[in-house]
Amino acid sequence: MHIHGTLPYDIKIVIAGNHELTFDQEFMADLIKQDFYYFPSASKLKPENYENVQSLLTNCIYLQDSDVTVRGFKIYGSPW
Repeated sequence: MHIHGTLPYDIKIVIAGNHELTFDQEFMADLIKQDFYYFPSASKLKPENYENVQSLLTNCIYLQDSDVTVRGFKIYGSPW
């Protein structure tokens, strides 16, 4: 995710997709506790690997159920 901050654009907007589950802290916390819904990769995750994922984004605007107006254009972003 650090690459976003180095892209040569004045404004960078990031909106998580519906499969980028690490951006949903509640879901991830529940997922690693479940026995009946098993993801091999999720079982290896520790809370510090998915808590505050947004803080890894640099020099960009992250939209989650929010909007921003850029150069007269209103942009709304929601991963759900």
